[in-house]
Amino acid sequence: MSAISPDERREQVRRLWSLCFSDGPDFVALYFALRYRDDNTLTVDDGQGRVLSAMQLLPYPMSYLGHDLQTEYVSGACTHPDYRRRGLMSGLLTDGLHAMRSRGSAMATLIPAHSGLFAYYARLGFATAFHVGGQLVRPGAATAGEGHVVYASADDREAYGYLWQEQRRRPCAILHTEDDWAVICADLELGDGRVATLRRDGDGAVEALAVVYPMADGSSSATSRTYRVEELLADSPHLADRLLRLLARDLMADTFIVGTQPIDGTRRLALGMARIVDVPTVLGLYAATHTADSHRWHVVDPQLPTNTAYYDIADGHCRVAGQRPADVDAYTVVTPADLVAVVLRPHEPHMSLMLN
Repeated sequence: MSAISPDERREQVRRLWSLCFSDGPDFVALYFALRYRDDNTLTVDDGQGRVLSAMQLLPYPMSYLGHDLQTEYVSGACTHPDYRRRGLMSGLLTDGLHAMRSRGSAMATLIPAHSGLFAYYARLGFATAFHVGGQLVRPGAATAGEGHVVYASADDREAYGYLWQEQRRRPCAILHTEDDWAVICADLELGDGRVATLRRDGDGAVEALAVVYPMADGSSSATSRTYRVEELLADSPHLADRLLRLLARDLMADTFIVGTQPIDGTRRLALGMARIVDVPTVLGLYAATHTADSHRWHVVDPQLPTNTAYYDIADGHCRVAGQRPADVDAYTVVTPADLVAVVLRPHEPHMSLMLN
């Protein structure tokens, strides 16, 4: 196989990304300047030095009922159009799962590029876990005494600290490190988005934060702009409402679509998928946080055979046996995708600000 230098590999992956995705050149430049790392990139080439398929594995911490899990996010998974339907990506994803396991990651996550890919990733053990809403909000007019918005930048440590603190309050959520905060802010700047905060009188502490992106609404009027609120975090509902009123005044917007709220108050749409990479670790944590639960599972994992075993969960512990037990009929056969429905989905895991 022909050797490819890191610089040439990076350039070929960039060109492949531009061929396969509709992202503009400014976003691609940002991604490859701030997010791409050679040691997080997996590729398949044709043996002559031409990259045919590629993806990045981006590390993200995840909160789980007061504990931390290491996850990796599959980003930019793509194959040259002339070489699709040959199993290149399924093989690359399987290699990626093994790489994650060897690095100590417990779970893989991704956001399919389009709805038709949910079924494709399901065949590799992924299951839908993350959902997003879109409640339409028309804030009332801000009053003179409600203060003003402070817009945060990448070097605003108080704003980032508030984001980290509030995201960690969720029972189950992908978290953003300080390095990732810089990438988020750079992406916002590209798209005329904002990180808006309210600061407390006296000590200036952040008490509400919103991440907003402008949306095309088909209107020629500058006073009827629509913004999507990707994150809305606040010490109280009153402060969240106040922040939206002040934002509407500043941005001359009359409509916000709040992604953290269900659509019409009831529905959420599928956003992302999860795949358990280290079943013993995840089920051990599940057992410790669900002490009243009792399960006997025979996990079968074709992509990661080291996960295939018999798991007995009871009294806050997970016992693992690799050999067939005498009472094998007492165990329910499950896949890693089946486990996502039990371990993650009931806790409404949250994912946002992933540059998708």
